Amino acid sequence: MNKSILLVYPEPDFDKDHRFGYSLQLLYLSSSLKDLDFKVKFVDYSVEKFDEQKFHESIDNIDCVIVELDAFPLKRSANVSNGFQIAQLTKEYRDEVLTVAIGKHCTLVNESIPVFDLTVSGEPEVELPRIINGFLAGGEIKNNFISLGTIADLSRVPFADRQLLDEEQIKGKRLNKKAHLAPSALLETSRGCPGSCSFCQRKGWDKKLRFFSEEKIYTDFQELIFSGINNIWITDENFTANLGRAKKILNKFAELKGTHSLKIAISSWAKIDKEFISVAQKAGVSVISFGVESKNRSILDYYKKSIDFKLLDEILEEADRVGVFTIGNFIVGAPDDDEETIQESLNYAIHSRFDDVNVKLLDYMIGSELYEGLPDKVKEGKIHLFSCSENGLSKYSKSELMAFKSDFVSKFQKLKRIKMLRKIKDNGTPYFLSSQIPQ
Repeated sequence: MNKSILLVYPEPDFDKDHRFGYSLQLLYLSSSLKDLDFKVKFVDYSVEKFDEQKFHESIDNIDCVIVELDAFPLKRSANVSNGFQIAQLTKEYRDEVLTVAIGKHCTLVNESIPVFDLTVSGEPEVELPRIINGFLAGGEIKNNFISLGTIADLSRVPFADRQLLDEEQIKGKRLNKKAHLAPSALLETSRGCPGSCSFCQRKGWDKKLRFFSEEKIYTDFQELIFSGINNIWITDENFTANLGRAKKILNKFAELKGTHSLKIAISSWAKIDKEFISVAQKAGVSVISFGVESKNRSILDYYKKSIDFKLLDEILEEADRVGVFTIGNFIVGAPDDDEETIQESLNYAIHSRFDDVNVKLLDYMIGSELYEGLPDKVKEGKIHLFSCSENGLSKYSKSELMAFKSDFVSKFQKLKRIKMLRKIKDNGTPYFLSSQIPQ
């Protein structure tokens, strides 16, 4: 009899209601499990309200529960405590069920989590199904922590099992938000980034830039087009890390999509050129999110980030000209940040061609260079510390810095409101909404 697996994405502590997404890792893992003839069920508690009785019913005939514990920066909220609850409830109801923790949190903490039978760090999509198969066949768990590392050859990663997603989820349904988007999907073309940003937590799980094969990317893209997807978020941390490759992929996307109505969102560093903007626009790219962090040179040095603002201004001007929306990402709270340096960044953002901004409070997160450089006594027992006077990392309190952040965003959006409305009128919304589903 085939063994049954329940894949669980726990409810986040809080949710960003404008964020679209789901767990690609669990969908990859589902495909690998099915290749070994496992029966797979999936529940996403960022979409479905948790009900203990229904959860008990869902594990009645389950042999293993796999829970993804996400990393803080990916959602700006942890789901770890709710993941622990899933493991505890499973054991209370059916102690014989194997409970497994995976995810970026496991990789960063890099040790066993007591409430689970097995904790797996690294990328589980390829090797974990075989390991679980061995345990469920009677193998003994001699060590409840396994480190799988990264997958060097991403061609081994299967296609995501998107059939697990229901219609409401691909239209943006969340616990606190109804479905509001045209059919949407996530697509991954690479992992890692060659950047050296000192605040970046992702270096804690992915230090090397790796690429999926172009053949796999194009096959996946075509399948999304054939299935009627109208919005695609490319999940790469830095899609343009290899600019020539990025242009080649987008040129192929333009060819493959034909007349299909499609809008694509990407993240990029500022090391691109005006030609890329033209290529991106033809492929259907409607949103490019840039990491800027600060306009102040000394603050950028602290973040180990180099930006050619003259080039960035030219890129933003070209994007504005062809109707591509751009978002500038900024950080407040560096040790030398003050009202003057924050105002310098705000002035730049306002006078630039950015359409919107995203401002975050500097966070010293486990895995980042900044966190690892803190004294052990400061970070003991903590996986992240906000930069604020309460933690001895800034001259300002957390509430003062949050006020700076809020003021930055509100002033920018107020002054750019008319520009944004005109751009939407001329080019449509950045993403297709459910009310705009193309026929």
